Amino acid sequence: MTLDEIRRQIDETDTKMKELFLHRMQLSGQIAQIKAKSGDDVYKPDREQQLIERLTAGLGPEAKKAYSEFLRRILELSRTSQYKIIAGQEATDDCQGEGQEAGESGQNADTGESICLSLTDPGDGSMILRALTIVRHHGFKTETIEEEKGRWKISIMPGEDKKTQAEKKALLRHLQCEAGCSVLG
Repeated sequence: MTLDEIRRQIDETDTKMKELFLHRMQLSGQIAQIKAKSGDDVYKPDREQQLIERLTAGLGPEAKKAYSEFLRRILELSRTSQYKIIAGQEATDDCQGEGQEAGESGQNADTGESICLSLTDPGDGSMILRALTIVRHHGFKTETIEEEKGRWKISIMPGEDKKTQAEKKALLRHLQCEAGCSVLG
């Protein structure tokens, strides 16, 4: 096969992947609608781990690692979308977080003011990294990060565009449920 023929096959594969991704996101949106009504948690780490194990079974070490990362990213995008859908419906918070509930800290995101968050990291950096990734995926930016004895304070602001109350609520809900963040008042 020539380089052009191989590239053409890659293009066709990418188009199919795009269609499958969009279909998966549509199904994920339907799940969000059901979870909003039932109050079920968006983040199901055991289910995600089972899915990854099932889909990577039989792969060699390198392919397994790469495909696991690919799946984790898709799952993260699905969860982010679900949080946004649920927050847009003004659903009640379905996880236990310290401090204020998601969406209770006023109009910060609408006015462009900072939102201050607090979280405890187990010492390996995993929770702070998780929180910062979530912040970025929701289109917010980090203003300041401070750490004292394993307790982190993060100040965030909307990115280029002002955020709606629903967008802010989705971010805060996502941070509370998956990174254990609380809003500092």
